[in-house]
Amino acid sequence: MNFGSEYQGAGLIELLGNSSFTSVQYVEDTPLSLAQAVTKFGTLAAQTGVFVGRINSANQCVSLQSSNQTALFNTASIFKTWVLGGVARAVQNDRLASINPIVLDGSKNVAGSVITSAPIGTTFNVGDLTTMMMGNSDNTATDIMHLLAGRATVDQIFTDFNMAQPTVMTPLLGISETFHLVYNVTAGNRSAYLSGTEAFQQNFLQTDLIPRGRFTGGNISDNALLNSATWKATPLDVCNAFAALRRFPEKSTSLRLIDRALGSQAAQPFVRNQWDRVWYKGGSLASTSNNFHVLTHAWLLEDQGRDPYVLVSMANDPAGNILGNVNQFQIQSVNGRILQLLSELP
Repeated sequence: MNFGSEYQGAGLIELLGNSSFTSVQYVEDTPLSLAQAVTKFGTLAAQTGVFVGRINSANQCVSLQSSNQTALFNTASIFKTWVLGGVARAVQNDRLASINPIVLDGSKNVAGSVITSAPIGTTFNVGDLTTMMMGNSDNTATDIMHLLAGRATVDQIFTDFNMAQPTVMTPLLGISETFHLVYNVTAGNRSAYLSGTEAFQQNFLQTDLIPRGRFTGGNISDNALLNSATWKATPLDVCNAFAALRRFPEKSTSLRLIDRALGSQAAQPFVRNQWDRVWYKGGSLASTSNNFHVLTHAWLLEDQGRDPYVLVSMANDPAGNILGNVNQFQIQSVNGRILQLLSELP
């Protein structure tokens, strides 16, 4: 069932609908063991990585079944998990309040975002924008939160959250900055940026990308850039980020903000009712609405008093001027089987 209303509308439901539902799993995946499911996931895209494991009492990610867990993959919108960490850090340090009013002025609007349909002058707060960033994967909300948390704070989060190669992500580019790099920077300058030192990248960011302002469109000549010129991390890095987010003090404003944001997109059937805490973030990059070059999923599943389980699955198709070949339904089916198996473990 789908329903919706305007953020600052009359408080009434303005959209209501339903669609048929049978199962998120194909029949052939229902008998798979955990090891078999991880192995099958490896056949579903040209480049794949999976981490299935637990966060132990020492807050370390321990694998149960994994494949390429320390290899770099494009994350798509999962990178917003570290932005969320930066926002939570800013709230924890009293630099940012979760109820701070933020007036939408259009300066950070990115095409395709949900909140760009809201009138200029609409007032949001940090808590709601953070939830939109994670739950709706709203790109405009992401760029606003990246700005408010501060690039230096978010960049430090990669190190503090135990990322193996933090400089792969730093300086962290926002949505508009990344899409300018992919779509609007010359091939030579793009190559120089991607292979450049941190100092070179910082300078290029300040002198070229930031002055371009918000992204409104561009021309891409090579779909492989959706992989090579955007955000990267390993499946283990993503688990480590979840582990770090859990370390924010219990019942603190920061952890409540994290819980609300990461719990808001956990919409897969037969998952929410199995666990006390469910966190989810996914991401995709596609040349068309169904031709994925990048498709990623990350779950944290936790019962009170027990070490949480984590599933991170990352599928990349780095092919160039062709449509992406990652099949979202095959990925969902195998992920669904893994989630079912985790719910059945003692």
